[in-house]
Order: sequence, then structure tokens, then C-alpha cells
Amino acid sequence: MVPGPRGAVGGQTKDRPAPSQPRAASTPVPPPDPSRPMPQVYPAPCDCEWNWTESAPFVPHPFNFDASGSGIMPHCPITNESTELDYFQLYFDEPIMNLTVTQTNMYYQYTMDHTDVSESSRLHRRKDRTVAEMYLFLGTVMLMPHTYKNNIAHYWSTDHFISPPVFRDLFPCNRFTLLLRMLHFSDRNTPNRNDLLYKIRELFMYLKQKFSAYFYPFKNIVVNESLVLFKGRLSFKQYIPSKRNRFGIKLFVMCDCETGLVLDVIIYTGKNTLSDTRHMLGISGDVVCKMMGPYLGKGHTLYTDNWYISPMLTDFLRVNNTDICGTVRSRKHMPRFTGGSLVELFHANDIMALTWHDKRDVTLLSTIHRNKMVQTD
Repeated sequence: MVPGPRGAVGGQTKDRPAPSQPRAASTPVPPPDPSRPMPQVYPAPCDCEWNWTESAPFVPHPFNFDASGSGIMPHCPITNESTELDYFQLYFDEPIMNLTVTQTNMYYQYTMDHTDVSESSRLHRRKDRTVAEMYLFLGTVMLMPHTYKNNIAHYWSTDHFISPPVFRDLFPCNRFTLLLRMLHFSDRNTPNRNDLLYKIRELFMYLKQKFSAYFYPFKNIVVNESLVLFKGRLSFKQYIPSKRNRFGIKLFVMCDCETGLVLDVIIYTGKNTLSDTRHMLGISGDVVCKMMGPYLGKGHTLYTDNWYISPMLTDFLRVNNTDICGTVRSRKHMPRFTGGSLVELFHANDIMALTWHDKRDVTLLSTIHRNKMVQTD
């Protein structure tokens, strides 16, 4: 993820840079609780009036943000001497690896009990997995993209033209493919058919809690979508032709702009993805409200693209002491641009709506910028 736009329109105050080393906050900020209910303070859309003004200059009133508690949390075990492995094990720690090993071994037993396994099958020679072996398995999987092969068997090939010997030193081929086949994160005996993510739900929720447990974001936050490449059979697989990987699993991701660290993730599984969240802002607004819940009322600035932002969402965030900036498509309550000049500007409710007529019209909403153009690189 990349930081939000900074140069097209001037007037924004630069944030404090990220620290080069962990530091204790003068006023510690407790880890945000993703399950904490968000305050329902936004008025109904019919009660909101939009009297857009074109004549007077726009003066933003951004909220103050206290960055003293931003960065790595005081209770985080990461230090200046920490290695890459320490960072990895901060998220994939002993409990999550024990979960993976336990469920993988249980799925093997489930397979043996519920399928006809021939006497010559290698499943009869299988041994229970261990945490150490699971770490080695994950390391092997992450090493594979650095030496791309057409299929998994080629990583263990004895052909001198294509053989990378490191994989034969790490894992026997048969044991690796068997572990890949048996890899599991949930109990197959008690499936929850009402949850499309039940096979990874426990693992996914554990990782989500880790995202916000050890780091508190700086002022700028960005929300965008990502597409994880996947071409198998899946009911909620998406096709987005504008993405590099056109087929895959759609994710809504929220990141800190200073460091790029992930703060929250939502997996899109269809129209019921956010069935527990209704703010009368549409699914795009509900995504923002759900992810920004722990950070509302603290003076953050949110950057989004034109799928999320709208005048109603902008007003909702302003009520909750949060600024926003982003390009916007045609939305309800937007002002009417005539196209009579290169730049047109309207403002209402401490919100600026600006359009720039180039080869194509570029329209944005902002609560932090003045109505002036500045030279950028």
C-alpha cells in the first residue's frame, strides 16, 4: 500500500516522521479493540443538508492529532536487535502454529477414517507434524517464488539444468506435497456452513488481532482494495479486469501511510460481507466505518479512492473528528459542476469539492486542503 495523495492541492501540514527505533509513548495508547462498537452519531441521510457555496474561498479546519502514542507499542517485544525471523514470529507465533499443526493432524485422521485409502498409499507412512516442521514448510513455500518453476515437482528435480539443490536439503518432495495436501486450519468434523470463511476463520481472526496489538498508526491512514490471485473454484471469487491479477479473492485493506503496516483486513464474500454493519452509507461506506471504528474521534486523516468516498461518508467522519481526502465519482449530494473553467470548487459543511478539467475530469473531496494549486514533481 502507498500513502495517499499529497501534492495536487496545497495546504496540508506535514506529519511527524516515523521513528527509526521503537520508543515508549509518553501517554500509552492501548491496543484498539476491533470488536468495540462504533458510536452511532451520524444523522439520517434525509436530515443532512448540502448547501454548496462557490463564491467564498475555502478554509479547512483539520482536526488535531496527538502522535505521541503512534508507532510500536511499548509492550511489543521487537527491539533494535530483532531479526526478520523475530518479526515473522511476532505474527506467526507458537499458538497459531500449534493450531495449524493440530488441525492438520486431525484432518489426516479424518481422511483416513472417511475415505478408502489403498494399501500402497503413502498416507500409511505419514508421521504427525510438528511445530518445527511447520515453520520449515512455511519457509520453503516463501522461498519458492524466488526460483519460479512450472510445477512443484521441478523444485526437487535431479536434472542439472533446472534443479535448485536447496529444496532437496530442506524437505523430501513426497513429504512436502503430502503436507500441502493435508494443510488445514479448522476442524472438518464440525463445519459451520453458514460461514464462507469457516475453514480459515480462527486463523484469520487471530492474525487480525495481531495487526493492531503491537502498532498504533500515525495521522494518515489509507483504505483500498487488493486482489489475491486465485483461479480455483470459490463462490466469492472476483473478476476485476483493471487489476493485474484479474481473478482472485478481493480484500479490503487498511494501512498506515507512514510505515505501510496493515491495520485491518476484510475478505469480501458477497453482499453479506458486512451484514452486522449498517450506517446507511452503502457497502463502500460500511467498509470504511467498520475498519475505522477503533480510530474514530482521534484526528486521523483517511485517504481513499473514488469507490469509497462520498459526501455522506465525509460528513460522517467529520462528525467523528476524522478528516478525509480522495477522488470521488458521481454521488448523491454532490454539487453540479458546469465545466465552465479549468478548476471548479464548491464547499459545504467544512468539506471542499473540487474538479479539475483535463483530458478527463478529476473530482475530489477533501477536508484538509485549501483551494489553491501548487507545483509538484
